[in-house]
Formats: sequence, structure tokens, C-alpha cells
Amino acid sequence: MGFIRDLDLNRHPGQYAFSLHRVTGVALTIYLLLHITLHSTALLFGPDVYDRVLSTLENPLGRLLELLTILAVVIHMSNGIRLLLIDFFDMARGHRRLAFGAVSFTVIFMGYAVWVIL
Repeated sequence: MGFIRDLDLNRHPGQYAFSLHRVTGVALTIYLLLHITLHSTALLFGPDVYDRVLSTLENPLGRLLELLTILAVVIHMSNGIRLLLIDFFDMARGHRRLAFGAVSFTVIFMGYAVWVIL
């Protein structure tokens, strides 16, 4: 449990951003594997089974899962851009402002996504 202990010992925006980046990366990897498996059912079992599976996701829980997927993508993307700026453009001194910018972008984008999806 070194990952959780490190998060508890190092309480600063960079550590939280690193942890969120790692968690969303793992979650998106799992999502992509499930997504590819789900969509390959159209090829394996025919369009009727595929349509039936997709129709089960047309409910409020399906929309919530869609929003959580978008949230994970936006968090991972904005934090990845923050890391690129820190590593390649020598912006380590402004890491707190970059973390705030990443969070702000995520909140604004998710507000728009909620408005569009719901």
C-alpha cells in the first residue's frame, strides 16, 4: 500500500494530480478493453445481440457511466498536458497554477458535457 501511504505523506497538488492521472489511466485502460469487447459482439453474434446490449445502456445509469467516462478522459488529458508543460517547457515552478488550470478546464468541460448529455 505504498501508493496510498505516499498520497497521505505528500499532501500537495502535484501528488494528487499524479495519483488521479494514474487512477484514470488504469480506469480508461479497463474501459477500452470492455468497449472493444462490447463492440466486437456485433461481429461475433450479429446485430440483434449488439442492439440489445446497447439498448440496456439507454437509461439514467448508462448516462451516468458515460459522464464518468468523459470525466476520466478529461482529467487524464488535462493532467497529461500539465505534465508535458512541466517536463518539456520547464514550467515546474508554476505547477500549482498549472494544476489549478487543469482542474478549472475539467470543471468547465464537464459542465458543458452534463448540459449536452442530460
